[in-house]
Amino acid sequence: MKIQDNHFARWNQLARSFLGDDFFESITDQNRTAEVEPKVDVYHSKQEVIVILNLPGVEDMRSMQFEFDRTMLTIYGVIPNPYHGYSPFTQQCPRGEFRKEIELGAEVEPKSKTIRYRRGVVEVRFSKR
Repeated sequence: MKIQDNHFARWNQLARSFLGDDFFESITDQNRTAEVEPKVDVYHSKQEVIVILNLPGVEDMRSMQFEFDRTMLTIYGVIPNPYHGYSPFTQQCPRGEFRKEIELGAEVEPKSKTIRYRRGVVEVRFSKR
């Protein structure tokens, strides 16, 4: 066991000298909060832009804030953790506060929007200018 530990220590030292300590801290820090990045799709037709945002676990759309611009949609919110008191063994689903800026790819009429939330998916529709 000592020989394996010695080889690992040497490899670790070489890797740190080549990659730097910051590299290892970013992948080994268990207390680090991963950036919450909800997935988004943007669709275009001749008259409309549709934004689809996946927010699993969000139960109330009123807890989110929406800001509109001619070519940008920004959404603020929180994806809750339903398992308080548990330590994650594997955690790939986003949890926590987020701010998502979405480039719409066309000029839209912000006042023409409709927002719908169903089963963890937000759908925002705009009329094109």
